[in-house]
Amino acid sequence: MRGERTPATIPLSPDVQHHVALELPGHAPWAQDVAVSPGEVRQLEAALEPLPGTVDLVSNPPGAEVWTDGRRTGLNTPVVLGPVAAGPHVVTLRMEGYGVEVGVPP
Repeated sequence: MRGERTPATIPLSPDVQHHVALELPGHAPWAQDVAVSPGEVRQLEAALEPLPGTVDLVSNPPGAEVWTDGRRTGLNTPVVLGPVAAGPHVVTLRMEGYGVEVGVPP
């Protein structure tokens, strides 16, 4: 079956190996092989792991130091950071003679 959304109840032929796969954009795919006996009801649980992303940083003027989560990266703008683990991060841009710009990308 294709196109089902979870949670879902899907009838499976007994005594046959079935391949169950889940996909969600931005997450690693999940898969499991399963067989059921006649009359058996089986519940599967899956935890889809978020994939790392990238952050495109630019500044005006270019050349600002890039810090992430309080640590200097050794990089300067413009730059693409990645892979970046899913979740909130604090990104700081620093340049002599300018104020410090701090942000948490969505």
